[in-house]
Amino acid sequence: MDINQAILYAQLVNAAYAILPGNTTNAAGQTITAGAANYQVVTSIFANDLSTDMNPTRGQARVSIGLILQAATTGDVVIAIRGTEGVQEWIHDADFLLVPCPFLAGGGHTEDGFTAMYRSMTTTLDPACPSVTRSLATLPFPRPVTSLTICGHSLGGALVTLLALDVAANTAFKKPIVYTYASPRAGGPNFAATYNQVVPNTFRIASRLDLVPKLPLPPLYEHVLGLNELNSVKLGLPPKILIKPELACCPNSPAAHPSRSNQHVSLAFCEAVDGSGSPFLASFARKPALSLPKGGAFESPFRHKETGRPKAARLGFKLRAKGCPSLPPPAPQPPASPPAPRARCHCSSDSSAPPTE
Repeated sequence: MDINQAILYAQLVNAAYAILPGNTTNAAGQTITAGAANYQVVTSIFANDLSTDMNPTRGQARVSIGLILQAATTGDVVIAIRGTEGVQEWIHDADFLLVPCPFLAGGGHTEDGFTAMYRSMTTTLDPACPSVTRSLATLPFPRPVTSLTICGHSLGGALVTLLALDVAANTAFKKPIVYTYASPRAGGPNFAATYNQVVPNTFRIASRLDLVPKLPLPPLYEHVLGLNELNSVKLGLPPKILIKPELACCPNSPAAHPSRSNQHVSLAFCEAVDGSGSPFLASFARKPALSLPKGGAFESPFRHKETGRPKAARLGFKLRAKGCPSLPPPAPQPPASPPAPRARCHCSSDSSAPPTE
């Protein structure tokens, strides 16, 4: 895996995150800078949001979910798909169902929520318009297309997995390159086996401490190949933090919005450096319930062979927001008032009551 390419495409996913879900204005014509390269937005991608048992009406809202871009000086085309707040409720529901793959006969089964959202993806606000896959042949690309890369984070990674197989099986783009970051499993074993044959150029990047890529659980669901697993902690006494993750934005940054604040989808895929100065890649999932404050307790996924119980570990992550102003130190708290003296009981049954005269 080319680390620099992985970082580049992650930055384009961040560009998709920078557009508020409710902003349904097509971003066509805008210029996006990623690394040293400029990309022109050919069109936005819209979809019905992820419906969940906690919020079934969410699936009725059309949201901005991604971008189709082309490099300013080459024919390289990139489809970047972001995640959504709905993935948190999807985890909470833990209600995963399989449906037949809708775009490839014999393609196995795919997760129903991801499939419904994928089928609603279009390049216009009208859900009745042709799908993203069918629209690729008619989009006004400024230059002849020489390559196609599809990338996505979290829920966007699952949508990218479905899109990549659809594109490779049903369009002239037979060899798309795929980068997913912290993607959940998108389908069953037959779907994964079909995908692995049709879309071999896949790089699936996930952290060991991330919950989302571990769902839904096997054996009904299976990951596609191409795993590049990241381990941010070397177990020991004390554990050693191997990499220093950075946030792409913070709550007080202009690029921040509610769907990115303190949730799994808010953590960007970014470049990090370990103690030796070697480059690493990090995609950290972090929900409020899974936050690890410095010195906070964490139940390790590694277990003792004899007892089967988790090995204890205490971890501390120091996150620095990239491109954001330093947060001011917390205001000093006034000293606590001493507790008021406890009133003495003067009832006759109290042995400490003063003697009567």
